[in-house]
Amino acid sequence: MLNRLLSTVLLIVPTLSSAHARDLLVLNSAFSAPLVGPNHQGAFDILYRELGRSLGLDIRIQLIPAERGLLNANAGIEDGDACRIGGLDKIYPHLIQVPEAIFNFKMSGFAKRVDIKLNGSDSLKPYHVGYLIGWKIVERNLVGAKSATGYATDKEMFMALEKEVIDLAIIEKAQGLALLQKHTGIHLLKSPFIQDSCYLYLHKKHQHLIPKISTELKNMQQNGKFKKIFN
Repeated sequence: MLNRLLSTVLLIVPTLSSAHARDLLVLNSAFSAPLVGPNHQGAFDILYRELGRSLGLDIRIQLIPAERGLLNANAGIEDGDACRIGGLDKIYPHLIQVPEAIFNFKMSGFAKRVDIKLNGSDSLKPYHVGYLIGWKIVERNLVGAKSATGYATDKEMFMALEKEVIDLAIIEKAQGLALLQKHTGIHLLKSPFIQDSCYLYLHKKHQHLIPKISTELKNMQQNGKFKKIFN
């Protein structure tokens, strides 16, 4: 009996060791498909999985509303945020921005009306605009709109657009194009509203990882992994 029990314990111990062999980092993101997918096959999912594999880390992304994602990451509830505009460490003091850009995003307009033309904040004056709560770079640039309504999810925003509660929705281009498959009569406006780069942020408790992560991101850009993933 004792020998059988000892054999069982010896079988369990290596399994537990391998399960904890790699440190787990959980990153928040408000991006949905095709950037973050429920089956973990979005572009960011693949990018961070590859990054983690190179560094001996297990990096996973969870979908969470944008504002809550930043607050949780800043509080250390999760380990960071997968992709945000630069400079947010000045607002969220417990987050550190990794210097290498992750993605060049295009915040674009989607509308049912065919007469809307985007050309900076002033062009929003006649319109009721929808945006995702917590997307800071969009919030800053909606001051000139007739009205601006924040939504918790992209699905809620596009439902409001379809029902003509709002005149246009501002969202990342790739994410908006994926939503068009489920909505009729909505089209992408020609010119992006905002173009910029976004970055990985980590809670300060992971500060020691940033030099290694930054170096590996540079390597991935140089060896073509970035291009392959996003293509």
